[in-house]
Amino acid sequence: MPQKILSVDAGQPQQDAPGKAESRLNPPRSATRIVARERLLTQLLEARRKRCIVMQGPAGCGKTSTLAAWREALLPLGFEIAWLTLAPDDNDLTLCLDHVIASLAQVAPAICQEAALLGGRGTDDEVVERTVIALVRGIASHGADIVLVLDDLHHISNARCHEALQWLLDYAPANLHIALVSRAAMPLSLGRLRDQGLVLELDMRDLRFTAAESEAFLKAQLGSISARDARQMHEMTDG
Repeated sequence: MPQKILSVDAGQPQQDAPGKAESRLNPPRSATRIVARERLLTQLLEARRKRCIVMQGPAGCGKTSTLAAWREALLPLGFEIAWLTLAPDDNDLTLCLDHVIASLAQVAPAICQEAALLGGRGTDDEVVERTVIALVRGIASHGADIVLVLDDLHHISNARCHEALQWLLDYAPANLHIALVSRAAMPLSLGRLRDQGLVLELDMRDLRFTAAESEAFLKAQLGSISARDARQMHEMTDG
């Protein structure tokens, strides 16, 4: 039987050191000056009740910082946010499930108790599906809307982890909204959700800076820059 790493009482992965585990369950703090992406934030806020938000683009294009700003905008609206920054170790099915459960336990430990207990009974398809269904039941019983942010999803290549995430998407109750953030295309089936208008997908066409955003970013980093130089930099880097 696979060893359980989740403490039901604490809702934290036991394998990680406390500081590391805590950092994985919160948006990373940036040391650089962040430019407000009002255009993207407006799209994300309008889509806050969709089942799934997909954000795909290369490193450094502002995915995580934009989602962190969205998180701050959602909190006053009554949304509760579970955040998980995935790592290469999460490519193991047991660890992946345990860390997803731990991130949701940060919102309300009670919603994860049944799923956490089931997670220790093996990793065959039936047990994994029952674990996801138990988690879905717990979320559905929670009064508030929950947003689950899964950042750096490109670290997950295990087909069984993808299958578990697919079940979570397919079975998700109306109060669960899942944000998937990745540098690469995601091997998940979203066709049915697209047909129902339940998905917002943002890629490099959306994540590129506008000329005004590029100028604001350069001024924040450099202190001052001429409009002409800012536009040249914007054109050279394609936003």
